[in-house]
Amino acid sequence: DQFVQMVRGLLLELTTRHDSIVGISSSAWFEARMQGEYFSNINFSALLLRLSVVYHNTREGLRSPSMPNLKEKAKYKTSNEKFWVRKTDIVKVKAIILKHLPAHIWPEQDQNFKILSSATATTNTIDVAHTSDSRKYTSIYLDNDKFALFSRILHVENGAAQVRVEWYNDDIDHSFVEEKVFRNWNTNSTKDMRFPLKHKHVGPYLSGDWSYEAFGKKLLEKNEITKDQYEDMNKIAIDIQKKSTELDLKPVLRSDYGRCAYQNDRNSSFLRVVIDDNLVLSKEKGKWNRPTTSPSPMDQTQFPFAILQIKFRDSCPEWIVQFQKSNVLLPIEGHYSKFLYGVSQFYARQLSELNLELPSWFSAVDRIYRQQRKKHGISILLKKEKQRK
Repeated sequence: DQFVQMVRGLLLELTTRHDSIVGISSSAWFEARMQGEYFSNINFSALLLRLSVVYHNTREGLRSPSMPNLKEKAKYKTSNEKFWVRKTDIVKVKAIILKHLPAHIWPEQDQNFKILSSATATTNTIDVAHTSDSRKYTSIYLDNDKFALFSRILHVENGAAQVRVEWYNDDIDHSFVEEKVFRNWNTNSTKDMRFPLKHKHVGPYLSGDWSYEAFGKKLLEKNEITKDQYEDMNKIAIDIQKKSTELDLKPVLRSDYGRCAYQNDRNSSFLRVVIDDNLVLSKEKGKWNRPTTSPSPMDQTQFPFAILQIKFRDSCPEWIVQFQKSNVLLPIEGHYSKFLYGVSQFYARQLSELNLELPSWFSAVDRIYRQQRKKHGISILLKKEKQRK
């Protein structure tokens, strides 16, 4: 992967130098042409998933590879650490993690994974080109005109909350409403509370015109949830709706990204590693509108790094401690979040008028990107550079 990245970067750099000497502009054409070449579009996902099976079987003594099932819970408490990852190091980082934790197989990937994990799997039986180890996530973050939620998170207040609507892939029917409460910033301890609802109910729910109670009872009658789950989710829905109406929350930011997850449910100590890549943030217009048209370039930005998050309950194993010290992870100074970055990017003027400063690490993102680009070559982030132009 690094060899491919290096060759691709060198070719683009040569084209740029050619243009400066000849006095023409062919870089955009050459980059578009190269996008169609096989060597520039090698999909490593199938290989990584196959490696996951091999490592998992070795760790489990060649037992049947029962992959982890990450059940969606109404409530869960964790501590976490976040790092940035260079685009050129993503495959390497995934390979390191797979030695210790298996890749999570999302439901829509299950059939292809069964083929991958088969002893008779070959390139003829695996759809390599369309195999992915990630799932698409879309989130709509809420706040009000005074950016009350942003302010509390910015000032690292214990009890600060982040509210969002989230869905997976291009599911047009189902969403989750989630509230993340930052319980203790010193230990990076958070509490996540969420409940499911249909897309058509999101707008009325946020405005206070629809309640989860009747919908939850239907799920209970169909035995899709337990009584305890119903009671938990109904309470969460009431609390979030109350906050939404009292604070006049509305959509301010959208995020789209691909998520890979790694976790071994057979291990009694909870440990989960998540990688979010290809993060694109878009400015929302203040009204709930899940199907969205393409925003203008001024209302959209691509984050220059992948984001790695380590979630744990008690303590991290030694390999995680050493992993955190490695040069493939870029430490973050301060409490980074997609929400803080996106709001700072699109609402800088409004924040200034409210006397709200930007996060301490915000201006460092471009600086670190430039440093890494200079150190590791032009190919560290081609899409970011293209967007700037």
